[in-house]
Amino acid sequence: NSLLLILHVIDNKLHEEAFNNLTVLIRTLNGYNNLNRLDTVNWLKAKAFYYYALEAERLGKSKYIINDLISAYRTACLEMNDETQVTLINCILRYYLQSNNYEQAKNFLSKSKYTENINVEEDSRHLYYLGKINAVNMNYSDSFSNLTNSLRKAPTGAKGFIATI
Repeated sequence: NSLLLILHVIDNKLHEEAFNNLTVLIRTLNGYNNLNRLDTVNWLKAKAFYYYALEAERLGKSKYIINDLISAYRTACLEMNDETQVTLINCILRYYLQSNNYEQAKNFLSKSKYTENINVEEDSRHLYYLGKINAVNMNYSDSFSNLTNSLRKAPTGAKGFIATI
């Protein structure tokens, strides 16, 4: 219920309120340590972190939460929560790419393990970010392959994302 209400707040462009509510939701979900194996809790954590990073970006607070995202990624690894790991990897990569810190993104990728086929949308985002990183590092054939696969995996309703590629 909380996530649906937060999405309603986001739709009404009340980003500060959404960000604050997402902070509370993430704290609440992190309190369910003994339930981390439940798919519903893992899915909710992943979605909450995705919207948390998105709202922080909209509010210009991304640089203040990046350490929280990295810490949450480590925790997700320890909990073997693949869904949240995949989401957080993409959120962290997005932050690095938007701040033009491609070397940091490349270093983060070398130390992280991305699990494919957890979520098609996240796979598409991940391939897009890999394509951008490879293009900057002049690995053009890998970049082309990543971007082509990203386009192939992109949901048909993601017209803005498809136009970006």
